[in-house]
Amino acid sequence: MIQTFGSGFEEETVTFGRDVFKIPRMDGWFYVEKSFGIAKGVAGGLFLMLEDSDESALKAAEQVLEDIKTVPRVAGKFVASGTKVGGKRYRGAIAMTNDAYCRCLAERTQSKIPKDVKYMYGVVIHGLRMEDVSKTVKVGIEKATETTVV
Repeated sequence: MIQTFGSGFEEETVTFGRDVFKIPRMDGWFYVEKSFGIAKGVAGGLFLMLEDSDESALKAAEQVLEDIKTVPRVAGKFVASGTKVGGKRYRGAIAMTNDAYCRCLAERTQSKIPKDVKYMYGVVIHGLRMEDVSKTVKVGIEKATETTVV
């Protein structure tokens, strides 16, 4: 019951024709549908963008996200915590920190980060079908190679 997070200040309203809870947060209102379902899908299509500065990484990530909005049935976000499937230490883990591409671990692992790379973002894609996620990863990589500088 997420609406209880509003401590009695939550409101029920209609937004974009959808019944939602409007929940107060420190940075404004959080809107969440009153009811929703789940479906099987594909989670975690991922590619990394390696950049020479945080400014160029952010610019590239924003442009990539804008382009992947054109692909239906997918959602994307950029993250600074690139993951990998499974792990070395915790065998039951589904995903863990991708230590080979984690700047703060470069001295402690077998880093695969090129010397001229100063900042990285991962772009994560989720969708309803594998074809949609694959298409979106392709669109994202193509846009990233147009905008990246490294």
